[in-house]
Amino acid sequence: METIDYDQLNPGVQALVKTLREEHGFNTTDSGDGTNLANGMEGAMEERHVYMQVPPETFFAEGDRLQLLYPDGYIEASWWPGSGTCMLLFFPDGFTVPEGYSTTPG
Repeated sequence: METIDYDQLNPGVQALVKTLREEHGFNTTDSGDGTNLANGMEGAMEERHVYMQVPPETFFAEGDRLQLLYPDGYIEASWWPGSGTCMLLFFPDGFTVPEGYSTTPG
């Protein structure tokens, strides 16, 4: 896992990212606390969030482990077949589905 400078992260996720990495061994890859959106960054999220890359062979187990660690959080999981890339997108404060957004596939 690559070393990161926690002081370069948004203040609202610094402690969370440090805990996820150093105490729980998650490979965090991106994060934010909503301030980038407020400051006009295109594509930024308004919720606190952390992306983590996990090995394909532990994809489901790592999602379950994260949910046990943070039962009030919300997790989205993505897998790109053939690439070996599996990602967890974690919203520690939960997630509210925006009005008009469908959660039904299709």
